[in-house]
Amino acid sequence: MLHWSGTDSRFTSVAADTPAELLPEIAEIVAHGGGLPLSQPSFTHSFLSDGSRLVARGGDGDGDVTAVRLAPGVVVPLLPIELWESPALGELRPGRRLNRVGLTVFARSRSAHLAAFVADVRALYESPDAPRVVVVEREESDAVQWIAIASSVLPREAAHGLTFASYTPSPGTAPQRLVGTSPDVDVDLLDGGLRVHDCARGLPGAGRTDPWAGVAAAVWLAGLPKLFALAARLPGEGPFDADRLAALAASRCVALDSVGRTAAARWAERHGEEHGAEFWGPLLVTLAEGDGDARSPEEWAAQARLAHQMALMTEHQATDQLKADLTKALTWVDAGEAELVRDLSALAEALKVPVPQSLRAAVAVTAVAVVAAPEEAGAGLVREMGAVPAGEPWSAPEAEPEPVVEPEPDADLADLADLMDLADEEDIPVRDLRVAPAPEAAPAPAPEAVPPAPPVVPLPASLFQNLPASVPFPIPLPTQAPPAEPEPEAGPETDSGSEAGAEPDSEPEPEPEPDPAADVRRFHALVGGAGPEAAGRAEVLTAAHRKVWGARPMRTDEARTLLHQVGPEWLVASGIDVDLIATATTAPVDDPQAPELAADLVRFVPRSLDSRRRAGLALLHLAGRMENGTADAGFTQEAVTLYRTAQPLEPVTALRARTALARALLDEGLPTGELEHLAFSAHADLIAAYAGAAREEPVGHRIADSPAYAAFCYLSWSMAPGLNALWEKTRTGLLEDVLRQAVREQESARIAREVEEAGGRGAAREFQEWHRPSRIARLFGR
Repeated sequence: MLHWSGTDSRFTSVAADTPAELLPEIAEIVAHGGGLPLSQPSFTHSFLSDGSRLVARGGDGDGDVTAVRLAPGVVVPLLPIELWESPALGELRPGRRLNRVGLTVFARSRSAHLAAFVADVRALYESPDAPRVVVVEREESDAVQWIAIASSVLPREAAHGLTFASYTPSPGTAPQRLVGTSPDVDVDLLDGGLRVHDCARGLPGAGRTDPWAGVAAAVWLAGLPKLFALAARLPGEGPFDADRLAALAASRCVALDSVGRTAAARWAERHGEEHGAEFWGPLLVTLAEGDGDARSPEEWAAQARLAHQMALMTEHQATDQLKADLTKALTWVDAGEAELVRDLSALAEALKVPVPQSLRAAVAVTAVAVVAAPEEAGAGLVREMGAVPAGEPWSAPEAEPEPVVEPEPDADLADLADLMDLADEEDIPVRDLRVAPAPEAAPAPAPEAVPPAPPVVPLPASLFQNLPASVPFPIPLPTQAPPAEPEPEAGPETDSGSEAGAEPDSEPEPEPEPDPAADVRRFHALVGGAGPEAAGRAEVLTAAHRKVWGARPMRTDEARTLLHQVGPEWLVASGIDVDLIATATTAPVDDPQAPELAADLVRFVPRSLDSRRRAGLALLHLAGRMENGTADAGFTQEAVTLYRTAQPLEPVTALRARTALARALLDEGLPTGELEHLAFSAHADLIAAYAGAAREEPVGHRIADSPAYAAFCYLSWSMAPGLNALWEKTRTGLLEDVLRQAVREQESARIAREVEEAGGRGAAREFQEWHRPSRIARLFGR
């Protein structure tokens, strides 16, 4: 540590390991000669000639400065800006005022300058000759927030090397590369070569920007600075790859402009095969919804290359905006713009948007003109664009159709039509589903006799999956059909009304509990009755499913058991998977097995799930984990993304997800940052559900009974003031209508101690000020 006295203009203490030859250089920095004024607050980070670094804090009114020298090669886990307002600078302890919420609010308040500022910071990294960046702010703390944003967008090693001064009266000569100054300094009189961002006077931001800077600004406006570090782990070209950052941002539902959406689509086309539905679903939704701006020809071209993926989103409501934009584009596009017409037509075919006939002809002409391509390629292009209907001839030779191999007659399927047209009786013996016996078989018994049930042919082993212990009803395969139970013979009744042979005074036996696995066993018996060769046929599975369940939906326990026992490819081929999905997404909100069924479906039948259904099932599974407290940190952001991707959601799933998220966010053991994600999202449905749950009586009673929970609610609802209109209205309403009413009779000091322990002294002082009754309230004894 080093201490500089502003009164005496000398060092009052110097660390023993500080080389004497560096003291004049350090004095130049901490005194006014280096740009650090003696009477103004400032926080600086500078390099010294020996490669060491100096972090200094001073100018608090007395001119004194405290500094710490970081020797060359010393690895410091904290970035220099994180030491701002450190309670122990010499121990390199972080300050507590900089946080993601506050920085996001600040970034949104300076959105007009954000992209240009980030572009200038990038230039500082890429060239040592780049001009110094100056931010003009009225408060030194606002300049500190600009420095924090700059540090977040740079690679971490570069952020360690960024020199800065949060305030200097002489930005033209300061040794640091990023400096703050006040509006009292006339920057127009300074020498050229500075990049000035004058936020104090509300002047428009500097004009330079680039695609990466635009995406980076959108990421900060969404409150997701962690994406910069995550993007560095993905394949890309250098630390400022706009395509990579844009794709990652789109997969987190960050709204991007046309340039950003184009970049995201390009990266997804090149690297998307390495990612699953959790990446593709939100990305496609973001690309389809747009951001209210016009789509450029470059964006249409990039999205056309994702036409196959977009085709899977045709029924998703997110594509409504894309379809509307596409319809407009198809109306005004010039038929002479061959490439754009081709791109629009490809996307229109994928999304089932009508293409004007004049454009179809233009596509055909374009395809004929592609002389460099083989004739077959030209034909494929024309047919792909829909310019030539499938039934009309094309000059290029077409591939010979593969011969159709007729299946050999299958005796075991001779009566398949009977199986598909089962009678409507409530219970049909398994023997009724048997294939008709061969002519040489023994004659059938007399009608009045009940024949013995023939053994049921077991299903092939490949039909069954390993049955895990989590499946609720392990079902052994029947080796023979259950014998038909004869109906009891009618007999004379006694005077007491009991049946003949029964004890007159005996009580009726209670009805046995229904066997939850009975229908699944019956399904297997029906399938087995069709014969071993027919067991895996889709028609057989469909018919058996229809006979057992008909129009009645399965229960979730039945669906899980069937899903674990029948091969996924057979379930998909027979269409049973659709009913299983419906069972999960329409189950009652308190069904304990619905979330596990949803997880099983995502795991076993992923190919039959489009992005919307997969997101809905994943949301249902997440809701179950939020309900039982096993959801991993980050569940709020995951829930918001899935909720948006899965629209339109089944009402039961939507209600369960909203309720589970709201209750999880009201849990005192909530991980850090979860409620912030909800506030940042500005999602009307989810925030309304949270507010509704917070207004329920149990929450108010818990606040009144527990000072610790009262402190938790205060810190939650005083978080991020001014972040957005919806959150501001919600949090202030909860503070006044819920918290103030619940703590009215509580001792303020007890809650303040809990607030201080959880949020610091500043938060405790703010709570006491908030809890203090107003003058009018005191007059009326409240």
